[in-house]
Amino acid sequence: MSKKLSLILYLTLAAVCLAFLILTILASAGNDGILHSGYSTATLTFFAVFLAVSIVTYNPKTALTSIGFYLTHAGILFFLVGCLLYAIFGHAVTVAPPSVASLTPSVQGEMYNDGIEIPSGYYNRIPGKDGGVADLGFNFRVTDFVTEYYDGTENVKHYEATLGILDGEDEALKSLTVNHPIYVNGWKIYLMSASQNLLYGYDEVSLMFKRDPGEILSTSGIILTILGVFSMSFLRKKEGEK
Repeated sequence: MSKKLSLILYLTLAAVCLAFLILTILASAGNDGILHSGYSTATLTFFAVFLAVSIVTYNPKTALTSIGFYLTHAGILFFLVGCLLYAIFGHAVTVAPPSVASLTPSVQGEMYNDGIEIPSGYYNRIPGKDGGVADLGFNFRVTDFVTEYYDGTENVKHYEATLGILDGEDEALKSLTVNHPIYVNGWKIYLMSASQNLLYGYDEVSLMFKRDPGEILSTSGIILTILGVFSMSFLRKKEGEK
């Protein structure tokens, strides 16, 4: 491929990527996020093609400096493919089930008197995409929730929830804290926060369920990009010293 043709192709793809990125940002305004925009898939696809073409048409001056270039571009490509997989197949939603431990007999009696049926405490489905329902493939419930405060204050020091994961007839208890998610059946579960139901007084625990089939690629891409940038800087400096 001639240098002139490569440059034209490179600039054309860059312009298309920029146009779709602008459309994605404009379309996502007021929505849940960029990944929910109808243009997001096309944007990520064009960016992936753009990076692939830049790698193929690249003509390194030396073998050493090309290492960092390829690592960086491959890392960005991995990251975009991971984002693309999440945009198409991924899902994230926040739910607020009650803590079973806070559903005391008096609370349950008050709810029952108001015509509210007391659930068994187990859930196996969450809100899905486009108003649908997502089947978790397992049953869970919040068996307990604990809040620790700094001495003499009402400032929260530590949140901890205990999830009961039902597999057959056996219930496995898993501890869940903020910034330390757990993995169950392909779902990543985060503890977000907790609040008290003002009407009945039981604890509502906010959990985020996230399924990200591109997480490994995205994480690998970030690592490769960091290594690539470091390699380009380090090797260029070494070459300059020679």
